[in-house]
Amino acid sequence: MFFFFRDGGRMVRALRDLIPMEGATKDAILDRFAETLSAVVLGSVLTAAAQGLLGGLAYWALGVPFSALLAGATAFLSLLPYGGPLVWVGVAIWLAATGDVVRAAIMAGWGALAISSADNIIRPLVIGGRTQIPTVFLFFGILGGLQAYGFLGMFLGPAVIAILVAFARIFREQYASEQPATPPPI
Repeated sequence: MFFFFRDGGRMVRALRDLIPMEGATKDAILDRFAETLSAVVLGSVLTAAAQGLLGGLAYWALGVPFSALLAGATAFLSLLPYGGPLVWVGVAIWLAATGDVVRAAIMAGWGALAISSADNIIRPLVIGGRTQIPTVFLFFGILGGLQAYGFLGMFLGPAVIAILVAFARIFREQYASEQPATPPPI
């Protein structure tokens, strides 16, 4: 991270020089990439905060000790793929192990329906709204990125999709507006 902060500008300029396109096109692609990464980070942070809040409300309402600490752990682990359920599933198991099966079932139901669903609602809305990419592309970009690259794929997948969309838009603007050539007479 230190080297990206220290040398990031120089690395971006070097990358920009490698792209074999006109200057305005290069800038459009790099702007699109930065915009997408910003949207993915914002979507991840907002999703984690929402999951922590929803989890914290459940922990507090069910009378679970250290509910604020557990809410913070839920929010923090929600930044990792499949990390959020570790806390609320653990709480549900603890409640069941202490003999409170009703509260354990409530916790498991709330976790499955509300806490986990926040990831499927908030993240695509934030990322799709800021990048103007269809939600279905984002969904498969995030899943494919996670499959191919693990945790980093959550950021790289949508960024690759955004760059492909930017290339498609540039291609459409440059070539689709041209008049088709008339076929030669037979």
